Amino acid sequence: MKLILSTLLLLLLIATITSCHKTNNGDTGDTSETSDGDTDSDGDSDSDTDGDSDSDSDSEPVVTGCDAGDGTVGCYGEDVWCFEGDSPVELVMECTNGHVCTELDGGAAQCRCADDYEQRCYAGDVWRYDSCGNIGSLDLDCADDESCVEYGDGTAVCSDCDQY
Repeated sequence: MKLILSTLLLLLLIATITSCHKTNNGDTGDTSETSDGDTDSDGDSDSDTDGDSDSDSDSEPVVTGCDAGDGTVGCYGEDVWCFEGDSPVELVMECTNGHVCTELDGGAAQCRCADDYEQRCYAGDVWRYDSCGNIGSLDLDCADDESCVEYGDGTAVCSDCDQY
């Protein structure tokens, strides 16, 4: 019985130490155990086609006005609404698939991917991602004896392997 318990503890220790170094789990360099590293959640071909700052070519149409309230549009929560003064009075467009409402120049609004929305692990390091799941820029370059760890709340850190 003691031999079986010792063997199980040894295997657990080896698994913990092994997972604490930059390794590839088969998904193009992704080392996260909580995410498969896919950078596109809606299956389209996300590439910037209009030269602006968004990286997702499937943004919703721009809303420039509405019939409710005083005809102005803006963001309330993550969606596009008609306003009467400062009060939202009618939902115009629900932003979905990671898009959030963005107010544009000229009193317009649009559902877009929000830059720098969260941190995730990719290739053993911490990277910034937009709200649509597209990879952005390197945030933290983890050392060889560190492992990227996602907390599940949109944050990730480089973790020192010596803590085990």
